Amino acid sequence: MRADRRRAIIEAARTILRDKGIDGTRMDDIAGEVGIARPNLYRYFSNKEELVRALLQDEIVSVNDERRRRIPISGPVRDIIAESLVIGAELSASNELLSVVFTEEFGDVAAKLVAADSGVMWMECDYWQPILDHGRRRGELVSRLTDERIMHWFMSNHYVFMSRRELVSGDLRRWIEDFVVAPIVVRPAPTTNVSQRRKQS
Repeated sequence: MRADRRRAIIEAARTILRDKGIDGTRMDDIAGEVGIARPNLYRYFSNKEELVRALLQDEIVSVNDERRRRIPISGPVRDIIAESLVIGAELSASNELLSVVFTEEFGDVAAKLVAADSGVMWMECDYWQPILDHGRRRGELVSRLTDERIMHWFMSNHYVFMSRRELVSGDLRRWIEDFVVAPIVVRPAPTTNVSQRRKQS
C-alpha cells in the first residue's frame, strides 16, 4: 500500500511539473492530485527536491533501458561510449520532464544530484559498468582512470549537454568523440563505428 501511494505521488508530480514547471509546482497541488492531505505527503517525500530525485531516477532508468535496446556491447569501446553518450543526450533532450529538471530555475538541485546522489550514481553504474568492463578486457581504457572517475566524467558532461547546450560548439557527436571520449581511451578510432554498424545491419 505504501509503495502504491508513493508511486501515485511520483506520477502526480510528473504531470504537474510538466504542466507548471518547477516554480509553479506546489506540494499542495501534488497532494490534491493524489487525494491526500499535505501533511501526509511529507510522510513519503520531505520536500520538492526529494520528489525530483525520485522522478529523475525514474527517467534515468527509462533512458538507460532504451540505450541498452539500441546499442550492443561489442567492438571498440570508443564507439560504444560515444554512441551511448549521444543517444543519452538525445533521449534526455526530448524528455519533457528531464528538460524541466535541468532548467536554470532548478539547475542547482540537478547539479547536486548528478555530482553526489548515491541513487543516481548506482543507476549510472548499472548501465556503464558492463561497457567499461568490456573496454578493460580489450585494453582500450586508460588504466590510471578508475571506473568511478570515468562515470562521473560522463555524468558531468551529460549535465552540461542538458543545462548549457550552448557551451558545446558544433556537432554534438564530434564534440563527444573529441573531448569526452578521447581522454579516456588508449587506442585510435576505428574506421567503422557503432552507428555505422547499426545502419549496415
